[in-house]
Amino acid sequence: MTFNEKNTSVVKSDADLWEEFKNGEWQAFEQLLESYYRPLYQYGRKFTTDDQVKDLIHDLFLHLWDYRSNLPEVNNLKAYLFTSLRNRIFKNQKVEFLVFPGDHFEQSDPSDQQNIERNIIATETSSESQQRVNRIIGSLTRRQQEIIHLKFFQNLSNNEIASVMEISPPAVSNLLYHTLRLFKEKWALILLISLISIDWITST
Repeated sequence: MTFNEKNTSVVKSDADLWEEFKNGEWQAFEQLLESYYRPLYQYGRKFTTDDQVKDLIHDLFLHLWDYRSNLPEVNNLKAYLFTSLRNRIFKNQKVEFLVFPGDHFEQSDPSDQQNIERNIIATETSSESQQRVNRIIGSLTRRQQEIIHLKFFQNLSNNEIASVMEISPPAVSNLLYHTLRLFKEKWALILLISLISIDWITST
């Protein structure tokens, strides 16, 4: 079966797929690529160029295949692959991933955070607001963009995000809370500007 052929076999769990991959089964290698290439690419593009992230993903999978017999047991394959790619990106760029002050903010109100999360998810699914959402996300720091991508585009839990970003779960909660609060403030500002613009146009 080639990479582009439709897979008609029974869908395996990540644990089974990983075990088969470690045992050298080529079909498991292809299924891993089919399942995770796109989300890894979308994640990697938050940090580097199109060509570079493609090369790094290729290198990652080739490295995993070459050293498959020595790979560890993995409880969460998606988080493991994201962490592996992330490490390669920053090693390749020879930069240290700095801890932003937001990582150490005070504990957030969980109920308030959930409300903000629902707001951003609802906004993201509105095609009319897509351009505004992208503009706001583009104005955030790289670390803030990363946590939004992991949370809302990759649907990782806070514990999984902590593993990928190599920070503690409480730091994830705080960073997410303050990132979403900033998003909400920027969103309100854009709406205000839009309303004023509409009012000005209709009154002239």
